[in-house]
Amino acid sequence: MPISTTLAPASDLYLAPPSHLVLQLAGRRAAAFHLPVSCPPTPNDCLGASFFVYLPTTHPVTRRAKGVDTQGEGTTSYPLLVLIHGSGRDAESIRERWAGWAEEKGVVLLAPLFPCDDRYPDGVDNYKRLHWETPNGVARYDLLLLDAIDYISKRWGFVQTERFGLLGFSGGGQFTHRFMYVHPHRLWAASIGAPGQATFLEQKPWPKGISNSSSLFSHPIEPVSFRGLPIQLIVGSADTLPRVGEVVTRYDVIQKLRGQFEEGGIEHEWVVVDGVGHSEKGVLEDVKRFITQHLPATTNGKLNGHTMEIPTVEPVNA
Repeated sequence: MPISTTLAPASDLYLAPPSHLVLQLAGRRAAAFHLPVSCPPTPNDCLGASFFVYLPTTHPVTRRAKGVDTQGEGTTSYPLLVLIHGSGRDAESIRERWAGWAEEKGVVLLAPLFPCDDRYPDGVDNYKRLHWETPNGVARYDLLLLDAIDYISKRWGFVQTERFGLLGFSGGGQFTHRFMYVHPHRLWAASIGAPGQATFLEQKPWPKGISNSSSLFSHPIEPVSFRGLPIQLIVGSADTLPRVGEVVTRYDVIQKLRGQFEEGGIEHEWVVVDGVGHSEKGVLEDVKRFITQHLPATTNGKLNGHTMEIPTVEPVNA
């Protein structure tokens, strides 16, 4: 049966033979993948990124990797949850902490490992700001994430990518709230955990404020655009030690962010986990509860928001 030009195509890996190496790797939790890049024309094209994926065992690509003939079956489009690492760059560990939950709920996980260029003093922190100016040009880490999402949509398929959940703790919390500012329409929920620094809704230059957001991101940041988005602000009650070289604590930072959200009419869930310091594991269960509460349903017969037919064609190498 031919695929209509109005329908989304099946994923590359779905059409690969079961013996295909990348298909086999895609069905394993241990595999890491690298986003293909090209240089030039823009510095953003030269960044590249590694990422870790978790597919539920019911996902068609996972089943095909095990030799199951899934052609001709109905399709399921799985929600996507993106997990942002902090300065420790432990993307794989974060993926593992969420894997059991993802299997139970039927969710695809994407845990990017952003590039770190140690030639520059702030190389470990650059991704947290989304927009980073280098001697060679501007790097956009928000766009790099969207590139990775587009890539897994094409290669893995059967995943809802028009909107996704986003969460991060510490440095990941920095990335998460800034991404939410710039791309609120792409999210179905955002959990912001204990950021050491924040972009406040003030007329100061980015990343301290949003006064120049139009010149950096091609559109102004409008707080009204993320009103109604499920947002969680979470921190441990004992997260009271300042970052190295600073005076304010992460608790202070997120408290100020909370105050600005309240003043701006931005609804959010405020969670202080009793007795917990600066610990992602210490707040994990409350984050899982929040994400579960706002998790969109899997959809049948759709792929990335488009009705899809499974083609009965011979598998080809991907």
